[in-house]
Amino acid sequence: MVNIIRNGVFGTIVFYFQLFLMPRISMFGIIPDLYIPFVIILGQKDSLIESVPLILFFGIAGDLFYPELLGLHTFGLIISVIFVHKYHQSINKEKFISVITSIAIIIIFMTIINFSILFGTIKAKYFLFFRYFSYNLIITTFSVYFYAVISRLRQIGRAHV
Repeated sequence: MVNIIRNGVFGTIVFYFQLFLMPRISMFGIIPDLYIPFVIILGQKDSLIESVPLILFFGIAGDLFYPELLGLHTFGLIISVIFVHKYHQSINKEKFISVITSIAIIIIFMTIINFSILFGTIKAKYFLFFRYFSYNLIITTFSVYFYAVISRLRQIGRAHV
């Protein structure tokens, strides 16, 4: 129960950051997607029974503000959390290149989903695809490793108490 409450608070913070902070740091009109690191973190540390309902809830909440995605973003997030839960180990145990590769696969998948619905619009230019991928790769990698450092420091702090 504590995990669900903690993850719900974490998801709410991610949701508000995605709505209010991320548009302010957009580059080239591309808003980074904080849901991707959220999915990776939940997929690594929690069971699917705990993480999928949270991803579904926050994905639908996010889709309400971006109706042109028609729920595809939520679908992509759920598929991503299943992928992370099944294939991705803790980033503390793996090498940097394998973590980046896993993150890149998820971001490519999410980029294809996001751009599939926007194809033919002015937002779906080819160069935006690469920029969206690159920008999200940088933000996601930083976020996931930042969370790993915070988690490691909390474990060290608990061991010394």
